[in-house]
Amino acid sequence: MQILKEVAYRYFKARPNCLAFYAGSSSDVPSIIFMSEKPLMETDKLQIVLVYTKKLKDFRMNAYSKVVGGKANDIANNIILSREIYSYFINSDQMVQSRNKFKLYPQFFRTVEIVGREKIFKYLTTDLKMPVIGFDRWFGPIDFSHQESDADVMKFYNARIFFPEQMRESRRKPILEVLNNVHALLTKAGLERIFHGDIRVTPINGKAIGQYSAKTKDIRVEPNTKNSSMVIYTLIHEYAHKYYYEYMSQQQQNAVKEQK
Repeated sequence: MQILKEVAYRYFKARPNCLAFYAGSSSDVPSIIFMSEKPLMETDKLQIVLVYTKKLKDFRMNAYSKVVGGKANDIANNIILSREIYSYFINSDQMVQSRNKFKLYPQFFRTVEIVGREKIFKYLTTDLKMPVIGFDRWFGPIDFSHQESDADVMKFYNARIFFPEQMRESRRKPILEVLNNVHALLTKAGLERIFHGDIRVTPINGKAIGQYSAKTKDIRVEPNTKNSSMVIYTLIHEYAHKYYYEYMSQQQQNAVKEQK
């Protein structure tokens, strides 16, 4: 799975029906491309192209290298193929025109098609770690009030859990047990009201087990989480951040800072 670091979502090229993200400002090949026949703000059917950038770069380097003993025809064909593939990325319009060609080269690209705006939201913000505020900017807000049941989106007390694609039940079980214990402890402390919003089961950078985002107001949980007292109290700590940013006044926050 090609997953960009969140910071990489700042490097992009955009058209109404095509959005390409790059790993850095100097990258000449996008890492992820989103395309649709409709404008992205309206689409309910999204084609995603995940680019294996290292494999593609290595192929181009080898194609232009003088390989001792290599067959001239093979070298020439590889150079032609490399030029053709890189022509797909000249601009966003060319990417859209080449949308059916990416499937011809599974060694360099993985194509995924997601149908339904709620599923698109879940996949991009959970599986691909796109910031929610970025999704709102490029795809528009999502209304979940009429959402049908989904195997990867689960209502949990007053919260909503987003699981990654094809996560086995055996891996979901300890996460649900942990969150159930967290909810019980918050309820016992009279803080059940802060257990709300989105909980995303998604890889977290570093060794963190849980994470709260003040920007998106969601809680993130590492997919390999086990049910233990350490994990439970780590997530309680993250909900303390949620309480601080969402429920305390500026005056109360200043009072907490003065105690440090």
